[in-house]
Amino acid sequence: EGLRLGFEAAEAAVACMLAGDLPAYDARWRTLSRRYWWMTEGLLRVGRVRTARRLMVPFLERAPVVMRGVLGTLAV
Repeated sequence: EGLRLGFEAAEAAVACMLAGDLPAYDARWRTLSRRYWWMTEGLLRVGRVRTARRLMVPFLERAPVVMRGVLGTLAV
């Protein structure tokens, strides 16, 4: 995920520079990173709740389709 964000951010920065519109980069960055921050914040919030943290791994072991969905969302 970090590499994807880095490459896409670099492409967006170059595009904004070539267009002579550097302020547009900020909005583009927010769009590019929205899913990452949403998923990361959600996982961190779940991790702060002891019961949810204790149940999360066994649940994901029994529901691999959910785990693939979470990882797939972060890796796209």
